[in-house]
Amino acid sequence: MHLTTVITATFDRDTGELNYAYAAHPRMILWRARERHWYPLGKGLDGLPIGFIAGEFYTQQRIRIEPGDILLIFSDGATDVFSLDGRFLGAEGFMELANQTMTLLSPNVSLHAFAEALVGAIRRFHGCDIFVDDLTLLTLRRSRLLTT
Repeated sequence: MHLTTVITATFDRDTGELNYAYAAHPRMILWRARERHWYPLGKGLDGLPIGFIAGEFYTQQRIRIEPGDILLIFSDGATDVFSLDGRFLGAEGFMELANQTMTLLSPNVSLHAFAEALVGAIRRFHGCDIFVDDLTLLTLRRSRLLTT
C-alpha cells in the first residue's frame, strides 16, 4: 500500500486567517515572529488519507497568521531521520532543530537561507547526505503590512 500525505489550506490575506486540514501528514509548525519561537499546528487533526475510505470526514482548524510569521510545511522525510548512533529525530526533535536554526539567524533571514540552514542541521543530525525518504520543506512568510 502506498500512502499519500496531504495538507489543504486557504489563506485570507486581508484578515491573516489560515484554514487548514491534514490527511496523514506531519503537523505544520508556525514561527511566531513576535515571540521568536516555533509552535506545532493541528492538534487533533489526525485523519485517514484522503480518498482512503469513501465518505471520510476531515476536520479543519484555523489560526491567524501575523505579519512576519513563518509557516513551515514538511514531508515525513524531514522527521523520520535516524542519527548514526540510532537516535530518532521525530517531530519534537525536528521542531527543536528548527528553533535552534532560527535562533542562530537574523530575524529578517530569507526563507531560502533558513531552509538551507535547517536542511544542514538535519544532515548533521543524520550524519550523511543520503536520506531514505524525500525531504521536502515549504516555507511561507506573511509579509509585513504596507502603509501608504
